[in-house]
Amino acid sequence: MNLNRELLVNRIKKAGGGIRTAWSILGIAVVMILAVEAGSSLFFFVKDTIKFSILGKSPLAPKVAYRIYADAYKGAYWVKDYYLEYVIYSKKMRWHSYVTWRGSNFEGKYINVDENGIRRTWNKNSSPENSRIFIFGGSTIWGYGARDDFTIPSCLSRILSDQGFNVEVVNFGENGYVSTQETIMLFLETRKGNVPDVVVFYDGSNDVASAWQNRKGGELYNLKNREREFNISKPWMKKKLDEIFLVSFIQNTAAYSFFTYLYTKITGRNVYDLQETEIPPDEVERIAEETFTAYSMNVKFIEEVGKHAGFDTLFYWQPSVLTKTELTRYEK
Repeated sequence: MNLNRELLVNRIKKAGGGIRTAWSILGIAVVMILAVEAGSSLFFFVKDTIKFSILGKSPLAPKVAYRIYADAYKGAYWVKDYYLEYVIYSKKMRWHSYVTWRGSNFEGKYINVDENGIRRTWNKNSSPENSRIFIFGGSTIWGYGARDDFTIPSCLSRILSDQGFNVEVVNFGENGYVSTQETIMLFLETRKGNVPDVVVFYDGSNDVASAWQNRKGGELYNLKNREREFNISKPWMKKKLDEIFLVSFIQNTAAYSFFTYLYTKITGRNVYDLQETEIPPDEVERIAEETFTAYSMNVKFIEEVGKHAGFDTLFYWQPSVLTKTELTRYEK
């Protein structure tokens, strides 16, 4: 009996020692993780404070500051306030039937969007006699990086007015839109009797980028996100959401940013290069053909709608910085 009791006591002591050791290791690991995270946060705080001093102490600074140094601005006085305003606006996107998202009503100094998601455009005057021009496109037409009065639609309106044309230009551009979303937007407008005299489409980058992202032409941006959102209430989706949250949590830590920063500095490569980004040549051909077919069908559909509704159509495939032979430092 005494022997068994002594054996039991020894085993309890050993178990207790093992537990103490495990807790010690866990405690040291937690302290090390917190120390790395704190050190990484301090590194970026100092780095961003120096690099983004132009923005003062705004918590939005790192999200917008690098765009402020774009070549085109040349130190313009309004750029800082514009991007800080844009960050606030960009959080107000709302769900919209058929096209998935549209901007919400917003009133700012440089960005103004009405309740229908239409950004304000410079027009000389408003008159029922004016020719109405609808312009569709992605962020380039919406005017990302530009003030209301200097978006492409506003510049077009000003040029035509200076040449003696009485026009009213309406900016239907939206950030991230592909040509199919724009086609649907036009259809929805004509269906309710809002018919223009001329329709202009300015596309290319988003159709190509979404095709690369989805490995399939003619799809929305971030299609997988939309699919997850559709099934978010399903029980079987919980495990996937937990995994997504964990990955997102890790990628948003200062430590992750610090190690990816080191990787880039040491290797000269972006951390995303570690992911599978190359597409086999035969797949490129397939995706390109799908993209071309989807865009071509949209053009044909819009032209037919124009014939029946009574408006003229113009289509432009936008230029891309990726086709330049020489890039500036900022563009690189």
